Amino acid sequence: MKRIILTIVVISLTLIFVPGQAEAATSFTIAPEIQRMNGSTDYTMEISEFIGRAGTIPLIWTLKSELKFPLDLNMAGICVGLTSTPAKFRPWSIEAAIYTNISDPSVKMEDHDWQAMNWFFNEKFSFTKSDAMVKATMIDFEATLDFYREKTFSVSLLGGFRYYHVKQDIVGYEGWYRPFDATNLIFLGPISVQGDEKAIFYKVTYRLPKGGIRIKTLGTGRLMFQADAAYTRVMFSDFDDHILRGKTATCDGSGHGVMAKAVVRYLFEPVLLGRRPFVALSIDFAELNASGEQTQEWYKDEGYEDPDTGEWIGVEAGDVFPGIPHEINSTISTISLRAGLEF
Repeated sequence: MKRIILTIVVISLTLIFVPGQAEAATSFTIAPEIQRMNGSTDYTMEISEFIGRAGTIPLIWTLKSELKFPLDLNMAGICVGLTSTPAKFRPWSIEAAIYTNISDPSVKMEDHDWQAMNWFFNEKFSFTKSDAMVKATMIDFEATLDFYREKTFSVSLLGGFRYYHVKQDIVGYEGWYRPFDATNLIFLGPISVQGDEKAIFYKVTYRLPKGGIRIKTLGTGRLMFQADAAYTRVMFSDFDDHILRGKTATCDGSGHGVMAKAVVRYLFEPVLLGRRPFVALSIDFAELNASGEQTQEWYKDEGYEDPDTGEWIGVEAGDVFPGIPHEINSTISTISLRAGLEF
């Protein structure tokens, strides 16, 4: 990423100090950008299993786990764009940007667990909160082509691709769990738990091709308003290492999402060899929903030995459980400030 940013900066500095043509067919923009991102990724796994009968009634045991990974991050990056001027062909634009986080979340990661069996019980039996240390990278590419245009108004087809990769180290935990009384089929009172070791490592990669509409208006000639709306096909891969439990979980899945953006940009008078500074404020929203089948594999024994029979109750290292239903839902809103030059 550092090499990409350095290349963009070198090219941009060259353009700044090379005199431009009076009537160029295209305009070039470059701008550093800061973002405040808010949101979370909800990771849900649910298992249901037939465990026997009570008379003629089949007993179905269900375990549900929900992990809520925070995404309230400060991001920084750089954006470059190329826009054609109205001429013989339909006006078009392309834009590419790359970002990385410059802060960790202030909101804690949450881990919730439930168990249920028929109508006998449906109880939340565990809850913890943990600190999250995040490394995030986002690469965005967009292209537009006008299909309707007036002097101060245009409607364009919008296409693009977003790559979003997040790694999270979940450190420490504080919360409670409720032991289960198998004889009476009830959960007992909560017991506090706390620790400071690394609990989970989680990473997810989104690949998001998108298509939609962009509407752009020019107010005073310097003030521009823009609104985007797009559908995205969600494709994801994730990996979850529950370090304390000694198991990993992997999944590839797909789904659907929507994206929307509103932008206000102001273009100043030319300075610095005719280059025009600008500032832009934008609000971006994305809702992503996807699912797949997860595979869990234990690399440590988890369970206990029955003191009466000596039988191991639980799972052993090397046990693999495929085909577990898995859902990922992400909601992300972003406020961005961009300040740059138009060539």
